Amino acid sequence: MQGVPVNQWTAIPGTALSGMDCSAQLAAGLTNPRFQDIGYGDPRRGILAYSGGALKTDGSEMLIFGGGGAGAWAGNDVRGLRLEDDAPIWRTRVNPTVAAHVASRYAPPAPYMLDGKTPSARHSYWSPQFIDAKNKFMVFGCAITWSSDTGQFFAVDGVAIDTGVWDTPRTYPDLPLRRGWDGNWTCKHPVSEDVYVSSASAVSKWTRARNSWSTLWQSARTDVDRASAAIDPTGSGTLLRVGDYGAHNIPLAIDLATGEATVGSFSGPHGGSVSIGGYYAAGLVFDKGLGKFLLFQDDGHLYAITRVSAADWSVDRMALKGTAPDAMHSAGPGLPAIWGRMQYVPTLDGVCIIQAYDRPAYFVRTR
Repeated sequence: MQGVPVNQWTAIPGTALSGMDCSAQLAAGLTNPRFQDIGYGDPRRGILAYSGGALKTDGSEMLIFGGGGAGAWAGNDVRGLRLEDDAPIWRTRVNPTVAAHVASRYAPPAPYMLDGKTPSARHSYWSPQFIDAKNKFMVFGCAITWSSDTGQFFAVDGVAIDTGVWDTPRTYPDLPLRRGWDGNWTCKHPVSEDVYVSSASAVSKWTRARNSWSTLWQSARTDVDRASAAIDPTGSGTLLRVGDYGAHNIPLAIDLATGEATVGSFSGPHGGSVSIGGYYAAGLVFDKGLGKFLLFQDDGHLYAITRVSAADWSVDRMALKGTAPDAMHSAGPGLPAIWGRMQYVPTLDGVCIIQAYDRPAYFVRTR
């Protein structure tokens, strides 16, 4: 990625998930030599069904996990795309559970596979997070498991990315608050690596150092979880949540030190353009190099959100060269489906977006 121009869409060659080698999935009995759906879902496309991802900072590796409900994908594998490789390709980083331990299409939803040790495949939404200090891929919550379109659980799971061994269930305490929306937002503090998880009316904090939960903020509303969120770690830290709050696309700033929340509004040249969609799954990250939040709502543009005050957030559309991702290709009109598949990559000074299984990974260097 050295020499990539600043402020230009770069489609990374050979990174479409549709061309991935699925030998690990074949070895688990979940597909055939032509990598087709043999009753366990599509081994390439299925993992992205209503599912997100995370970033492993070492190696600048994008990680994805998901599938699950409505027969999308039965494998609970984790896949990675290491952007610091000269020719990045998708690799299976954590192997899937073998078919003998995968529930049938007609089994009731469950948080764990039949082996009782490895978590069930599911629509992962915002739940995947990577904890660099632990070198572990973690999943905060479990909903819509393989293969039915049902199931809501509150387990937190982790796997050592280099060994592929999942931690014993209940190593981490369950989410303390019940969500209303299956795809409730979750985000990680980029410095402390504490994780913030929304419920219908509150925000909980998982403190990494203590492996414990506390409540950051409580609301009288019941639409807190319908949003995208990211954290600016400067100063005392600000969590910016954009989503439903009485109306659509409302910015809500939460001071991480005090738990005080400020309901704001968007201003600037594109203040009226913000629309995170019906899945509440637009990509939102904090770019520490620019000192701004960046928003990708799959409309062919990248937006910069600048703090004017806790109640005022100025929005501008970044002037980018190159060919942008096809608008709304992640799902459908008005339904951006990015979740955590947009990440700020500090080593490369930019953002990476995994838009869809049949498109390459996109990178924008921002400085």
